[in-house]
Amino acid sequence: MIGLEHPARAAFSVGSLSALAIATLLTVTASAGELPKEGRFATTTYFHDVSDVVEATPGRYMWTFEDYGIVTNNANSGFMDHMSIHCKGYGGSTNNSGGKRNSDHCVLVDSDGDRIETATENMDAKSDEPLKGEATFMSGSGKYAGITGKYEYEIQFLPRFSKNFSSHTDLIFISHEKGSYKIGSTAQ
Repeated sequence: MIGLEHPARAAFSVGSLSALAIATLLTVTASAGELPKEGRFATTTYFHDVSDVVEATPGRYMWTFEDYGIVTNNANSGFMDHMSIHCKGYGGSTNNSGGKRNSDHCVLVDSDGDRIETATENMDAKSDEPLKGEATFMSGSGKYAGITGKYEYEIQFLPRFSKNFSSHTDLIFISHEKGSYKIGSTAQ
């Protein structure tokens, strides 16, 4: 909240005070919609995944995937709120007990058409553990030009529509992300 400070002896006319209040309100309103050049964030992404899976050797698999989703900021506004996301990647089994690793690139787009590119990698996970990973901001356009930073994420898989295994699978999952970013001249 911006307060009006003035010396005790200063006298403002009602017209001067109103003009000052309107100018202050316009300044606050204009800057309220601007994206901070750096900060921390927490987001949730809802994904639909289509995969093509091949058994490489008995019990071990490799796959390619394509994900589409929406990103929402947990504060309901701010960085990465209401963006669409599209990812393409690949992965494979790392051991016979269900370990896996994925890598991908994603593009996020906001309502202005400005974009962010990320590169992600899942950490090795056992089949009964949540899939966790780290993403790096690679590039951006528009208000995101010069973006740098990283975030960690954890994936929660939702129930599948079919229990039948197929080489072409559809998955629905939620990703919870936390991280930080810098944009433009503050980016190093």
